[in-house]
Amino acid sequence: MSSKYGRPAMKPMSLKTFANTTVAVCMACAILFAGATIVIYSLVERVDAQIQAYERQSDPNVIAMTEVVGNLGFGGMIHAFKNYLLRGGDEMRVFDRSSGAILSNLGKLERQLGPDYEDEVDAIRSVVEEYRAQTVIVRDIRSLDSDVEGIDAVVKVDDTRAARAMADLNRSVIDGGPDTRWTTLFALCTALGYDGLIHHFKNFVLRKTPEYEAAARESADAAMAAIDRYRSFEVSRSEAIALDTLAATVRDFRANIDVAREMIDAGATAREIDARVALPKSAAFSAFEAL
Repeated sequence: MSSKYGRPAMKPMSLKTFANTTVAVCMACAILFAGATIVIYSLVERVDAQIQAYERQSDPNVIAMTEVVGNLGFGGMIHAFKNYLLRGGDEMRVFDRSSGAILSNLGKLERQLGPDYEDEVDAIRSVVEEYRAQTVIVRDIRSLDSDVEGIDAVVKVDDTRAARAMADLNRSVIDGGPDTRWTTLFALCTALGYDGLIHHFKNFVLRKTPEYEAAARESADAAMAAIDRYRSFEVSRSEAIALDTLAATVRDFRANIDVAREMIDAGATAREIDARVALPKSAAFSAFEAL
């Protein structure tokens, strides 16, 4: 059959074909709608996670705890104290600034957390005050005696209670919720700092015991695990560079643990070991700031 214009006339669509076509269109629309719903749900979940992470980082307790950990460990109070004992110099300026910041933020935690955590806060405050008292002795003795092992034996501080209190506060204030860049960076700071790599490494150099050697190696492993965990996020180029810098720093510490062990076995003094294994800090500090 032809139309009046000479073209073949279109066959009318059968009811079955129409029904099949309608079903196919409806299914396609349903699939598109389901896909769009999944995408929107994923975006909402991502935004919600970002909001939760921001709220956690903005929590006054978290801010205060972050300041305590940062000022107590790598590049902070304990680092400066050990370096001054080993080398002298102007490390006490870092010690004074860091210890003051720690005490200020412990006061905030005490007010904000209330009596439930006063024992933990008091334990950390007590050890900071004890280190402060010992700096006076270190200053006096260093002017008369260069035997750093002997000085360390006189001014040795028991960190056991404070380290346990720090771990308890970390679990109460920081832990919980999903891993984020920030929580992973906090874990890295903890692994490198007080009761972590820098603390145990310096004590290994000073006291030369297998216990501090093993603790330093364990802390180095924890720091590398935190760096690898951070890399699992979508990192920017600047973050990747910073992580590479920190990973190199941890690898250098690992290598220097081996160097220190060899020198200890050969009878070297703490001062001789420290002169050999001293590492520049500025690149690692800049990397932390970048992250």
